[in-house]
Amino acid sequence: MLTLFGCRYVPQVSLVALAILGTHAFVDFCVLSYFIRSYREHVKSCYNAVKLKLRFKVKITAATPLVLSEISDMPSRFR
Repeated sequence: MLTLFGCRYVPQVSLVALAILGTHAFVDFCVLSYFIRSYREHVKSCYNAVKLKLRFKVKITAATPLVLSEISDMPSRFR
């Protein structure tokens, strides 16, 4: 339709636009999987399991909290 009005390179532009739309869902999935901690931990454990099966070295580090956490029954708005 746009080629009738003299617009050139419409197939190439539409192909690039379709590629961007197609990869957007995959990139969105990867970003969400990384930033949600439970998914990130699961992916790391799967990755380490594959590395162990392939007999690579796996270095497991324990995360140490930077700040001591305080547990209270009272909601924070009442303190």
